[in-house]
Amino acid sequence: MNIQGKKNQVLMVRSASVKKKPNPKKRGYNSKGKKKVNVAAKHGTNNNKKASKAPPPEERQCFECNNMGHWKRNCPEYLAKLKLNTWVFDTGCGYHIINVLQEPKSWRKLKQGDIELIIGDGKRVPVLATGTYHLSCPSGLEDSFDNCESCLAGKLTKDPFTHVGERSKDLLGLIHTDVCGPFITISRNHERYFVSFIGDYSRYVYVYLMKHKHETFEKFKEFQNEVEKQLDKSIKTLRSDRGGEYLSLKFLNHLKEHGIISLPTPPGTPQLNGVSERRNRALLNMVR
Repeated sequence: MNIQGKKNQVLMVRSASVKKKPNPKKRGYNSKGKKKVNVAAKHGTNNNKKASKAPPPEERQCFECNNMGHWKRNCPEYLAKLKLNTWVFDTGCGYHIINVLQEPKSWRKLKQGDIELIIGDGKRVPVLATGTYHLSCPSGLEDSFDNCESCLAGKLTKDPFTHVGERSKDLLGLIHTDVCGPFITISRNHERYFVSFIGDYSRYVYVYLMKHKHETFEKFKEFQNEVEKQLDKSIKTLRSDRGGEYLSLKFLNHLKEHGIISLPTPPGTPQLNGVSERRNRALLNMVR
């Protein structure tokens, strides 16, 4: 475990509840709103089995304290342990999530829809409040855990790439491009992709939203017409990955007609298109 810093960001969420929909295939259910139909149940093959019933309250035994009269979920000892052990820290993220109201130093209550978490099944859970919690170890010491190499390695996107290519010496001498998407959250106009065009000399970027990847060719022509007329220069080289949107016959013929050299990167080497990859990551962080 790697816990760095005295203060840890905490999110408090409310457990999501899902209402069960009526099952139209269930016996006795009438989907048209009429009276229920009584259907006689068939005789089972084994009549010796009987449905098990819950024991009466006085015969219930707790699996925590082994006393009679209550279950584990209502056991005072078990509830007391929950209050002491409700924190599960994930050192691989920037926030820690709890679903039980604790006592951090400061709670900042949020409005409905300010922050939402997407859980494993795709449902959204609203965040009720955020705050900071001062972490102290049982020994009374603070920042006492060693660095966890596994956690640090898990945060790395890839090993450093030290190769430095030659920088373009003129505007539009080299253009980097990449398509990013599809995204789960769509824009107001239902776009799920975006394509970026970055000048290697100026690092100026153009971003176009798209509904489909095949719109990349039209967006490139739109970008080309604007920059070539505004700068009174021509695009010399286009660097991209080996995406099908850049290798289509129409796209390649258009590049040949305008004297633009296509430089697709070798397979499995996204670092050679690092200018576009880093810029896309920066854009996504800004959106988030």
